[in-house]
Amino acid sequence: MLKVAAKEAESAEDHAESTSRMFGRGGESSGSQSRTVSVLGGGMTVAGDVTGQGELRIEGRVEGSVSTKGRVIVDASGEVEGGIEAEEVIASGKVSGNIKAKGAARLKKGCHVEADIEASVIELEEGGVVNGRLQMKTGG
Repeated sequence: MLKVAAKEAESAEDHAESTSRMFGRGGESSGSQSRTVSVLGGGMTVAGDVTGQGELRIEGRVEGSVSTKGRVIVDASGEVEGGIEAEEVIASGKVSGNIKAKGAARLKKGCHVEADIEASVIELEEGGVVNGRLQMKTGG
């Protein structure tokens, strides 16, 4: 129970940090440029492909492919009905479509993924569901 409370607090801190970055307050990345964070909120649906440069947090639904040079986070309430291509993919929600990550694909407890996954690192937490082929690649 203490572990869950610690995770919730950590998640709230991450959310506050993401919100600060989204509105241009702090949150510098390791380089001199600030990291752009976009959020598709719960209850929102995008019908079509989504492309971008920075981080994308999906709390709603995307009916199309997602492509970004940053990180894609599919929240527990989020759904993607299409492929995802990104530097890193973190899925806690539902993904129906192939995932291609240059870095890591992190599949969290409670996720439901129907996809072939290609990444340098693939992590699957206990309680996550994946139906598809897993392929680990070295390099980019």
